[in-house]
Amino acid sequence: MKAKKVLLLLLVFALCVSFTACSKTIAEEKSALTVGDANVSAGVFAYYLDAQIKIASGDSPSKSDAIKAAEASCANYVKINTEFQKRKLSLNSAEKATVAANVEEIWNFYGGYYESIGVSKETLTKIKTSEQYNEKLISSVFGAGGESEISEDAMKTYFNDNYVFFKFITAEFSSDEEANKTVKDTLTELAGTIGTEDEETGETITMDDVNASFAEKTGGTASALETTAMKSDSTDFPSGFFSDVKAMENGAQKILTYSDNIFLVEKVDGSGAFSDYKSAILDLLTNSDYDSLMKKNYSNIKVTGITDVEDNCYNTITKVKSK
Repeated sequence: MKAKKVLLLLLVFALCVSFTACSKTIAEEKSALTVGDANVSAGVFAYYLDAQIKIASGDSPSKSDAIKAAEASCANYVKINTEFQKRKLSLNSAEKATVAANVEEIWNFYGGYYESIGVSKETLTKIKTSEQYNEKLISSVFGAGGESEISEDAMKTYFNDNYVFFKFITAEFSSDEEANKTVKDTLTELAGTIGTEDEETGETITMDDVNASFAEKTGGTASALETTAMKSDSTDFPSGFFSDVKAMENGAQKILTYSDNIFLVEKVDGSGAFSDYKSAILDLLTNSDYDSLMKKNYSNIKVTGITDVEDNCYNTITKVKSK
């Protein structure tokens, strides 16, 4: 009798586990919309919908706008996957490893959150794989040997025209004109010592030495100087800063003064970083052409949302975000 009770409990436990696993799978894999003939799961839809709902920042779009934008992202997801298969492309081992590493990093930080809104690690992998498909598609069409090839020279020209690399020391001006003059004079004087011999150590004075001296003289704390990359359309620095740095010679130092800040800049040769930006540059140069290609190939594709599933995704995400 005792054995029968144990067996019965084990069967009940097995059924519960089976039901729980199945119900979770069904909930996530349930279709939220169709794009053409393809079904898009609630998990995929929830991922893209989550990106549209920004409750915490107070600038969330309306429910209908958020759902519409998420549907557009899902449609793009299907188009990319379809086009990738049509062209008989595949990811190599390095590209698959990139996807896996990306998923692991995201999941380690946000896995619990994604699970709470119905996005599994498997779904996240599908989405990140699709993003890798997109890069491969762009490369196959516009990269070397592609049907609409953009040459490496064209990409390098864009890189050289639109990126600068530099190290900098900066200070903000205040309403005290005398204090501002002292800061300017101090930084300018120190800048003039770069490349000269330090009387105490006999070593050649570098930008790092000036950084430490300036912090000491102004009562600040010197942090390590890192090479900064700036794109021409960046708004992180004052207006005119990009063109001022671009006009400098590699290795040169210069004082740049603006209404609110003063900078000592040392321009760095960034040519060795081209390969790191190559993919992003190809995306930028091909953006409109790629969009045109996808619109042409999928102009008649129909998107049909399944209202109750989409609403449930929206309600779940907003509830989780509001906690």
